[in-house]
Amino acid sequence: DLEKIRRFSWRFARWIKASIILAYIVNQVILTKTLCMTLTPTLLTYLWSLKSKSLERKVPNISPEMGRYLYDMTRALTPQHVLEIGTANGYSTLWIASALGEWASIITIEQSIPAHAEACGYFHECGFDDRINARLWDALEVIPTLTETYDLVFIDGYKRLTLDFFLAVIPHTHDRSVIIIDDVIKFRGKMESFFTFLNEKNIPHTILPIDPDDGCMMIVMDGGIRGIQTPPSPLNEGELDKWK
Repeated sequence: DLEKIRRFSWRFARWIKASIILAYIVNQVILTKTLCMTLTPTLLTYLWSLKSKSLERKVPNISPEMGRYLYDMTRALTPQHVLEIGTANGYSTLWIASALGEWASIITIEQSIPAHAEACGYFHECGFDDRINARLWDALEVIPTLTETYDLVFIDGYKRLTLDFFLAVIPHTHDRSVIIIDDVIKFRGKMESFFTFLNEKNIPHTILPIDPDDGCMMIVMDGGIRGIQTPPSPLNEGELDKWK
């Protein structure tokens, strides 16, 4: 009985801590809601044009509402180091990059050669070469080689590998790092292993219905989550298949 009480108390304390941090972040987002007005009309027009092209070509970009959310969150958190998994044509990356401070930067990873090349062109046109580091490779191979600790992580890659991505980034986070996972409502069926893992490990998380038919998940990291055993590096031959 004492052991059950101890475990319950520990879990309850983690939920309380996560709730306090979430309340702080939400408050910061509310306070900075008008900060999107600092986006220049030129950049807003550029983003609108890029989204229109993406819809015509059926490129799986985030919605403008999700872009606004990422922008507000980035401004509220003021991260120095941001990691994005799944660049696509760079639409979401531009929203995040436009909210970064002077010395902050984002690493974004994409496996598709055409998508990576297209995104790099947009980054250059927007003058973000100095704050966006675009990597072309398998994210599960790139992440173990990274040396930074990230304040904000945005996961929007292959949905069935969401758990793999999450486990891979854990060693590169700190207490109060924020991880945002996109499409957790519309594509939950492809993320069952991820949701099962969250429930089994009692990891606090919040689902936000940003879009009418979809939303994202936010996880605020702490020592308990970061202490979870992570898989061996996918760079080790034969290990990656164990975790898919």
